[in-house]
Amino acid sequence: MVKPEFRYFYAAVTGICLLILAACATPPLNRNDPAFPAGTVMSLNQPVNISAGQVGGYIRGGGSTETRQQYETTCRLETRTVQKATATIDPDQFEVLGTSHDRDGLSGSGYSGGFGGGFYSIGDGPGLVYVNFYIYLQSVRQPDVFRLKCSQLQDDYRLGTLSPQQIEYVLGNAMTVQR
Repeated sequence: MVKPEFRYFYAAVTGICLLILAACATPPLNRNDPAFPAGTVMSLNQPVNISAGQVGGYIRGGGSTETRQQYETTCRLETRTVQKATATIDPDQFEVLGTSHDRDGLSGSGYSGGFGGGFYSIGDGPGLVYVNFYIYLQSVRQPDVFRLKCSQLQDDYRLGTLSPQQIEYVLGNAMTVQR
């Protein structure tokens, strides 16, 4: 039996835990995205390097890069496991399984947070938000590679989504969509 003076404490802790679990939920997989429908083939045309301790390598400006540029749209080809040493994702054909998208709140000079995908800002400017677009992939030769995550930093007053044209521009010739 819980002592009456702890009843509200346990209720609050339970509520906070439920909110945290809800926030960590994976976005639903869309298999019918008109730009990247399930079954579409994406070709990785050049190797992508992954640094030790990372799960993915970045593609920007049509080529592989070691780092993410915070204020530029960047795509990251991700693996299921953290790499213990420098690794390479070799050129390959990947089948699209589906897509999803979400947003990550960041803080610039103010505070940014949110509930249910809505973000707010307290401070001297808008909060910064990463708009993410995920393309889930499958390869027989490289089963550890599982998705392409493309992100763009936006302020929360002008939230949008990443268009297929923006994604393909960032990928350039490094990774192409077979239509």
